[in-house]
Amino acid sequence: PSERTVERYKRLSAGGWGIVYLEAIAADERGKARPGQLVLSDKNIDSFKRLADAIRAAAEPAPLIIFQLNHAGRYALKPLFAYHSELLDPTWNITPDMREATSAELDEASEAMAGAVVRAALAGADAIDLKCCHGYLAAELFRPANIRTDGYGGSYENRTRFFKAMLGAARAAAAENGVLFGARVSMQECFAGGIASGGPDGLEFDPSELDLFLSELGAAGASFTCETAGIPYLDPFVVRPWAKQENRDEALSLHHKLTAHVKRNHPGLAVIGAGYTLLGPGFAETAARNINKNEIDFIGLGRQSFADPETPKKLFGGDAVSVKWCKGCKTNNCSALLRGRAVTGCVIYDDFYKERLAELRNSAK
Repeated sequence: PSERTVERYKRLSAGGWGIVYLEAIAADERGKARPGQLVLSDKNIDSFKRLADAIRAAAEPAPLIIFQLNHAGRYALKPLFAYHSELLDPTWNITPDMREATSAELDEASEAMAGAVVRAALAGADAIDLKCCHGYLAAELFRPANIRTDGYGGSYENRTRFFKAMLGAARAAAAENGVLFGARVSMQECFAGGIASGGPDGLEFDPSELDLFLSELGAAGASFTCETAGIPYLDPFVVRPWAKQENRDEALSLHHKLTAHVKRNHPGLAVIGAGYTLLGPGFAETAARNINKNEIDFIGLGRQSFADPETPKKLFGGDAVSVKWCKGCKTNNCSALLRGRAVTGCVIYDDFYKERLAELRNSAK
C-alpha cells in the first residue's frame, strides 16, 4: 500500500464510516486488473498490518475493516478467462485467437485465492469479502453460461468450485483467527446466461441457483453478503447508473429489490446494499425506510465516498449543507479512471484526480 492509499483509507475512517472496505485486493500479479492494484503476498503482510492499524487509529470507535479479495479473470492485465463469449470478449479486447484458461491455470488461481484468505486473516482484517461479481473470475465461472467440460464448468458444483475453495479457506480462517467473512455477489447480471438472469434476454430474475449459492454461503458460517448487479464493462447503467440516465430510478430500484429478496430468503446473512449514492441528500431517508422494512441491514456508498470522505461525519453532525454530493457523471468520471487503469478518485472535487483524467484523455488522442 502506497502513502496515498494509506491516506485515502485514514480519511474514510476519520470521516465516520462504520465499515471500510479495502477493495479488490489481488492474490498475485496474475489476478490484477490495474498496475497499481493492491496485492496481498507473504512479502507485504506487515505493510497491510500497518495500513489496518492506521485505519483504526484514525477514528474512535474504529470502523470494521473488510479486505475484499478478487481475481480479475478476463479483466486482468493478462486475461485469464474461462470461455470465449461473443458478448463479453469485446469488453476487454479478447480476440478469437486468445486461448481459454486451462484447468491447471484455474487450479493455480484457486490456490492463490485460498492462500490470500489466510494472509488476510493474518494481516489485520476484521472480515474478508470473497468477491464474486462484476464479471471477474469467480463470477464468470459461477454463471450458467460457463459450459466448460472440465472440473470448472457445466454443473453447478463445478461452476462454484473456484469460489468454494476460497469459502473453505475463509471458514478455516474464521475458526482459527476469529475473522468474519462473506461475499459481494452480482445478484443479477442482466444478460442471457448470466447469474440469476432468466428469459431470452436475461432480464427476468431467476434466483434458483443464487438462492442455493447464498444458502451454502450462510451454511459455511458467513456473516454477510454485499449486493451488486450487472457487469461494469458491459452494462455500467445497471452497476453504476448516472444522474441523467433515462431509466435511472429503475436501475436503482433493481438493487433495492435484490436486497429485499435476499433478506426475505436468507435472514441469517446481514445484507449490504447498493443503489444509494445517486439519491443524494435523500439517500438516508430511503435507507432508513428499507432498513425498517427489514429489506436491508447496511448500505454501501461507493462513488459518494470518493466525492466526500467525510459524508457520515457531516450528516451525523447536522452539517448536511457542506456535504459534497456525487454528481453521477456519465463519462468523465471516477469510473473512467478505473477503466483506464489510473489511480482513482473524484474528478469533480479533487484536482489531483481531475489532472489524472486529463492525462488519460490526452494519452488516448
